[in-house]
Amino acid sequence: MIPILLILIGLFAIALVVRQITSFKICALCFAVSASWVVGLADYFSKRIIFDNPIVLAILMGGSAVGLMYYLSRVSPNKFSFFKFPYFITALLLIDFVFRREATAPAVLLIVGIWLVFFLIFIFRNKNTKNWFQKILECCKNW
Repeated sequence: MIPILLILIGLFAIALVVRQITSFKICALCFAVSASWVVGLADYFSKRIIFDNPIVLAILMGGSAVGLMYYLSRVSPNKFSFFKFPYFITALLLIDFVFRREATAPAVLLIVGIWLVFFLIFIFRNKNTKNWFQKILECCKNW
């Protein structure tokens, strides 16, 4: 675990320096986490010993999935926040797929079904469902 933490700290520091000396504005935490799991996956699948713990890699990947979800929420119109849940469970399935190297048909069908339901609700929302739709949009904001 110590090598992983040292890599995270080093990448975080590098990103902070890059932000100060260039016009490239990247979140240092996002960069450190994302770069760590990308490098970690390459190391893990090449059977090296630095990233020998897939749980830590999965945690880092999950952090990136959540970070990307909130970034997309911030830069896209508010109404698209409705899709946070299907995005998140899709990201979880993809992370699971990376490590198992297989996706079961029921899991894929479930994800497709969730996206279809959310997409249909999004497309056909009206006066009767507007209050419910709005509550989903505000869910993460009002807790």
